[in-house]
Amino acid sequence: MDLGQLKPVNDDTGKENQTSKIIGDQIEYQFALGESFSLSLFGAEFGGKGALPDNTKYEYYKAGIFVAELRVWMGPLFFGVHGGRYFLTWIESLSTYTGLK
Repeated sequence: MDLGQLKPVNDDTGKENQTSKIIGDQIEYQFALGESFSLSLFGAEFGGKGALPDNTKYEYYKAGIFVAELRVWMGPLFFGVHGGRYFLTWIESLSTYTGLK
């Protein structure tokens, strides 16, 4: 479980956008595939109150990630290849969130 604060900053202008408190959860699990290989799965989902600078229609956002990584172990070190899927959803209000995919 994660709790924190998000403070987005525009790299080009240095302008700080609306600060948002966030809440989220994440899970990671690693499966052994013999002595030298493993598969790691990681997923996280975060949400909070926020607003787009040019469009204040949306009050909340939800962001997440799902990643799979294949690791080759060499003693205590590993080399890995991974891929994943990331998403960001803007939500008008919590009451309109029901059924959103």
